[in-house]
Amino acid sequence: MSEIINVGLDLEKNVFQAHGSDATGRAVTRKELRRARVLEFFAALFRKWSEGRTSPFPGRI
Repeated sequence: MSEIINVGLDLEKNVFQAHGSDATGRAVTRKELRRARVLEFFAALFRKWSEGRTSPFPGRI
């Protein structure tokens, strides 16, 4: 799986769209999330970053 560099979130009333792309701009993930699942999605993503499986800021300290 490619490393997620950018994360976008399209805000709607009840359903959100989360998009993740790699360094080349290619879509890595697309998720449709209900309001109750948005925090859970980002918590899991940051957990991966903190465990070193992927980096939120590659090439930066």
